[in-house]
Amino acid sequence: DFMAHAGETYFSTSTSADSCLRIFVAGDRSQVGKSSVCLGILGTLHERLGYEAHELAYIKPATQCEAPQLVQHYCKSRGIRAVPIGPIVYHKGFTRAFLAGETESKEALLLKAAKAVNDVCMGKRVVIIDGVGFPAVGSITGTDNASVAKACGYPSSTGTSTRSPGVVLVGPSGVGNAVDSFHLNATYFLERQVPVMGGIFNKLSTDPANYYSLESCKEQVTSYFRQFEPSRIPFGFVPVVSELGGTPSSSETHVGQDVISKFISVFAQHVNVQRIVDAASTIRDFQDTSTASSEKRLGDTTEDGGNEERPAKKLKASGLTRDVIEARARAQGASRS
Repeated sequence: DFMAHAGETYFSTSTSADSCLRIFVAGDRSQVGKSSVCLGILGTLHERLGYEAHELAYIKPATQCEAPQLVQHYCKSRGIRAVPIGPIVYHKGFTRAFLAGETESKEALLLKAAKAVNDVCMGKRVVIIDGVGFPAVGSITGTDNASVAKACGYPSSTGTSTRSPGVVLVGPSGVGNAVDSFHLNATYFLERQVPVMGGIFNKLSTDPANYYSLESCKEQVTSYFRQFEPSRIPFGFVPVVSELGGTPSSSETHVGQDVISKFISVFAQHVNVQRIVDAASTIRDFQDTSTASSEKRLGDTTEDGGNEERPAKKLKASGLTRDVIEARARAQGASRS
């Protein structure tokens, strides 16, 4: 029961409010490999599981980094629709401007994210939604990963709220570290009624003599989930690809298509992407039984986990442009990176 720990009750339905399958990829920290995992999932769907390019899409509704990503280059080369920079950009000075009422409100930002995802979903079978940083990134503006995931979910039968897509957490190598980080980050989503399907553990050693080798960690972590978290799935364990100089990072835009293809091949061997699709389909094909009066509106947050409801912020008459906000931030000492 993928919903059991999310605090929601669902019943099966033969039709879906939106047939496009949405998979939200989140991570335990920045640079853990979220975008590379998105690349691996898309590549496996397209090159191994028979999905046509026009049936797939990729979107990153909120971002801190505007540099081109490998997944963006892959999508362009294959004709897969991609929106690598969505409507929420945490640029320099953004959070301070938000607190001063100089940007759009939380509600407006989440609605823009929802519209961007819904637009991308039109005519698609599967859309990969890429998270940003660790789960709480964006919480100061009410646009953390859990809030974005809920906003970008499936429309409910009443049309007044959305049902969250399933989340795949990308975690580190190891055994205790892998499981501990999974729990820490899964809790953030589950406390906000966002279902977590399972995890993909990244950048493991292929050296059998290494105490933390892929096979050793896979055996132990899988054993843990089987015994103590049977409703969560360890979808796969991705190795560092030594002949490629390591798993290609999202910032390595110089790598060629042969390297990308090699990574996708290795990823497909170690990650059960079909099982991700099946788990995400289970979540999509279940309908919330709560009454319309008890449903929370788009952008609302729960009182759990310190993410209490925020009063609507009245914007100043003239919002500042991004250029003005960034220039002011730099003048006040913000780094230029």
